[in-house]
Amino acid sequence: MGEPEVPGGEDSRGSRPRPGGTASQKGLEALQQYIARGGAVTVPRAHVETADIDGDEHAVKLGI
Repeated sequence: MGEPEVPGGEDSRGSRPRPGGTASQKGLEALQQYIARGGAVTVPRAHVETADIDGDEHAVKLGI
């Protein structure tokens, strides 16, 4: 008797980290960039910040 086969083992494709980090990491980096540029933490509801994360530009919705 061998070890039971575990679904979603090493071949699972859903466990890879996303480029640029998780959504919360992107949001925090975009908010830090917004604060550094504008000096305020209050973000307009429809604001989308273009953040440079790991050398790539990402559009992050901050005002939701």
